[in-house]
Amino acid sequence: YTLLGSLSKFLPKTSKVMVGGASMLVNGTLVARVGTALIANMANSYRVPFICCCETYKFSNKSQLDSFADNQLRNPRKIIASIC
Repeated sequence: YTLLGSLSKFLPKTSKVMVGGASMLVNGTLVARVGTALIANMANSYRVPFICCCETYKFSNKSQLDSFADNQLRNPRKIIASIC
């Protein structure tokens, strides 16, 4: 357990990284707290295994293609009306 600022100091001595997920989407996308992507990328660069623990009730049938917007499976006119 460490702060993000000291992550590069401890990763070379680490055998694995474990984080918790807020939700796991149907296409394998993980929704997690801010900074989790940074931790995953740093673990990858140091070749440290990255493990996410997520309870099965947090699995979702939604899919998300980017980190900014959810896919909307409704009538496009209703979506535009709700935004404006």
